[in-house]
Amino acid sequence: MSQEINPPGGQREDGPHFTDRLLDKQDILMRMHISSRTLQTWRTKGMLPYCRIGKKIYYRESDLEKLLSRNFRFHSRDSVNTTKGGIR
Repeated sequence: MSQEINPPGGQREDGPHFTDRLLDKQDILMRMHISSRTLQTWRTKGMLPYCRIGKKIYYRESDLEKLLSRNFRFHSRDSVNTTKGGIR
């Protein structure tokens, strides 16, 4: 259940990232196909920043994109082991 939150004046002191879509736990789990435990690990390790409003935790969409960008790896054809049929 993602939502976009804008302050009453339309701007906020902490910059343009405030207009990011906020994603809740279910949004992240469905997008990433991960378990609740994995998401909790990402939080506790500081891999994915979050904010808590009451009992609800939200994540900025841009922070999720940054996490993916930091961990995205390109693999060349040489990295595939064709003789054994597996991936190195």
